[in-house]
Amino acid sequence: MKAQDIQLGGFYDVKVGGRTTVVRIMQPARDGKGGFDAITVAGDKDIRIRSADRIVRRYNPGTKKR
Repeated sequence: MKAQDIQLGGFYDVKVGGRTTVVRIMQPARDGKGGFDAITVAGDKDIRIRSADRIVRRYNPGTKKR
């Protein structure tokens, strides 16, 4: 995805390692290098998304993932 398409407070599927997980985008990264600060939905863990390329799509709970 492109950085301008991402909404703060929105839920997105993000590629982390070999898996895809659901995160909530909280704010742009504070260090000025770009990216986003997010929280995983499954474990309430803070993560840093360095590039918008890691974001796969907007989260849709009705779709099945394989």
